[in-house]
Amino acid sequence: MILLLAGSLSCSYAYGFYQAKDKVTVSGDHIALREVFAIIQKQTGYHFFYSGEHLDSREKISIHVKDAPLESVLQFLFKERGLEWAYSENVILIRKAAKADKILTEGRDSLLTMITGKVTDAAGAPLVGATVLAKGTGRGEVTNEEGKFSLSKINAGASLIVSFAGYQTRQLKVSSQAALNIQLEKNIIDIAGVSVVSTGYQTLPKERATGSFVKIGNDLLSRKVSTGILDRLEGVSSGVLFDRRDPANPQIQIRGLYTLTSTIAQPLIVVDNFPYEGDINNFNPNDVESVTILKDAAAASIWGAKAGNGVIVITTKKGNFDQKPVVSLNTNVTILDKPDLYTLPQIPASDYIDLERYLFNKGYYNGQLSGFRRPLTPVVELLAKQQSGLISAAETDAAINALRNTDVRNDFDKYIYRKGVNQQYAASISGGGKHVKYFFSTGFDRNLSTLRGNDYRRITIRSENTIQALPSLQLTAGVQYTQGNLANNSPGGYGSVNYRLLNRALPPYALLADDDGNPLPISNKYRAPYLDTVGRGMLLDWRYRPLEELALNDNTTNTKLLMANIGAKYDIFPSLSDRSKIPVSANRQNLPRVL
Repeated sequence: MILLLAGSLSCSYAYGFYQAKDKVTVSGDHIALREVFAIIQKQTGYHFFYSGEHLDSREKISIHVKDAPLESVLQFLFKERGLEWAYSENVILIRKAAKADKILTEGRDSLLTMITGKVTDAAGAPLVGATVLAKGTGRGEVTNEEGKFSLSKINAGASLIVSFAGYQTRQLKVSSQAALNIQLEKNIIDIAGVSVVSTGYQTLPKERATGSFVKIGNDLLSRKVSTGILDRLEGVSSGVLFDRRDPANPQIQIRGLYTLTSTIAQPLIVVDNFPYEGDINNFNPNDVESVTILKDAAAASIWGAKAGNGVIVITTKKGNFDQKPVVSLNTNVTILDKPDLYTLPQIPASDYIDLERYLFNKGYYNGQLSGFRRPLTPVVELLAKQQSGLISAAETDAAINALRNTDVRNDFDKYIYRKGVNQQYAASISGGGKHVKYFFSTGFDRNLSTLRGNDYRRITIRSENTIQALPSLQLTAGVQYTQGNLANNSPGGYGSVNYRLLNRALPPYALLADDDGNPLPISNKYRAPYLDTVGRGMLLDWRYRPLEELALNDNTTNTKLLMANIGAKYDIFPSLSDRSKIPVSANRQNLPRVL
């Protein structure tokens, strides 16, 4: 199994090579190799990839070096073990040593007392820290800052083995004391297969992971700003469908629908190797390191029937052993403009009024005028009053003409909509010592919707600590607290069902407020004459005023979540470990009352 020690599981694999300026200081007796790796990672930033078949990280060694070149330390650690290594940016890949692939023969054998030379790359740049060994003698030298070396008392016909991390090893015979100019070619190692994938149950190299999956790293997740982690997956993961026909309850499908009812159609969510049954939006997206989506039936072999609709595996951020404190701050503010209600063409109010007058004169509304409960538009009510002799024709025309230049969208734009503002602030600190690592984060989110009255606030606090109790035993303890406040007090946007006159759209000349900004009623359920007389004045006012509802509504949902867990991980073998965790959670939710 490929293991990554003393670092994050997420690395960047752009090719790069060792820098001679990297110095290492390590001192200790009977110290495990994994601890040496952690010290090197802390001092140089390099992470180690290796196979448990070739190297036992629990092996004890004694090492005492001070300000030594990294290359020399790696020679000490691995050369006698038949291993070689290559650099790839911040990664040191360790593998079984390959045979020398090139042999250069120069001249004839003779007795030599001194061999000098220079080791360079193909462009002629000196390679600092390259190893030059006399084959079969155990004698060798490391090149200096100019890439030069010298070996004394070497027999005739000796073969030199020249190696440098990231370059092909060369072997050559020498027959004269002339200075050698040795060029090494880069050894480009394909480490694409080293990329690891988490199934929530175990971490595997990419080439060993079965089934269809996609892994989304922290860099890709951070490109999108949102309060929920699942929202950040939209548009960046293939085979995942976000159904937002119901904005209050969006559905997620992974490669289609596999169950008969929508209530169990959601994919299984796994957080840090254990299924999570709560609301995933309680997690702060800034605490997530990576997300892996398992798409097909291969996931069912791990998680059973619950994985029938796919699995979303979430790995959270954690600290590192032997790491100085790292403080991270993240803040973003997104301004959302009000929707443009004038984009789609709409019949002018004057034409709409002329159409209603024409239909009224033709008797279209006669059947509706006999009832009191079916709501009618203001113009039809005015024409009905004129027909009943309650008002004169002049009064009717004056009232109707006052509505001809009205556009209800102006009131929506003024009273219902506003500029939205999404604010997100997060801070974290991580690090660790020789036997302890920690991660602590806090976040505050506030989203002001473009609809007045709708607001969301959330506070998150998360802490996780790991103790290396024994060389093979790790103990973890974590706690997370989330407090959310969701206000849904808006009567709705333009076109909402709350404004409809039963099954009719709101007329374009409707008014939400008078010239002084006072809320005006809309007959969305009953006719105005019926509301004027029902109960003979002994009942409360039944008229629906949207702007009044906006001011008086208190549809607020308060959520508090406290989740704690303790766990243990025991390394049975270098490539086999056992992990257990006990989660404990308390969730409290205060829902708005429905009157």
